[in-house]
Amino acid sequence: MFPDIVVQEARDGEWIAISREPATIGETLVLDIVLHADDDGEVRERFDVCVIDSQPLVVEGDLRHRLRLFGNYDARILFEQQVRRG
Repeated sequence: MFPDIVVQEARDGEWIAISREPATIGETLVLDIVLHADDDGEVRERFDVCVIDSQPLVVEGDLRHRLRLFGNYDARILFEQQVRRG
């Protein structure tokens, strides 16, 4: 569990996360993304990502870890849209 991390989509299935905890290359993590929020609550999507790089860095004097993650989230969205259209 990596609570309170900042994740940003990079390109072609890659994500960049800044975490307080390091990760091991090859480790599988689960991203829990909020797609949107409305009066009924938040709509979330969870999917697996693989750690492809983990490097320490200092942010405002604190040690953090920059994690490069890979997970093909966009492909899954496109596939689901095509299935729904028939």
